[in-house]
Amino acid sequence: AAGTRGAMTLYLWHVPAIAVAAYALHLGRFDAVDPHQHWFWALMAARAAVFAVVMFALFLLFVPLEHRPLPWWDADLTIDGPRAEAAGILVCVAGVAILALSGRGLDDPNGWWDVACFLAAALGARAFAGGARAS
Repeated sequence: AAGTRGAMTLYLWHVPAIAVAAYALHLGRFDAVDPHQHWFWALMAARAAVFAVVMFALFLLFVPLEHRPLPWWDADLTIDGPRAEAAGILVCVAGVAILALSGRGLDDPNGWWDVACFLAAALGARAFAGGARAS
């Protein structure tokens, strides 16, 4: 558990860190675009080093947020009966909406409907569970 404490932070932020590193080197005219160019591997090593610094900074910034519960969302709840069934169905609807979004993307206008459906279903599920007793 200690070794994976920041795994989600690494997963979520590694691509933006790569983009920042590549763009920062591009601004300095240190592009590594062709394996046959002069100093290609040195430029790739520089990109890796810049990426490591950016990723480390993002890691330090976001890991504390990864483990901080949101009291309005993460409270332990006890729910049963029709409200529990409705919340469960809405969680499934939210999952299907995200799956549909991953297929369509936001370039498709229907992708934005998927986002709206996901948000409505997730918030609706939480609303059904909101009046539950804390366990």
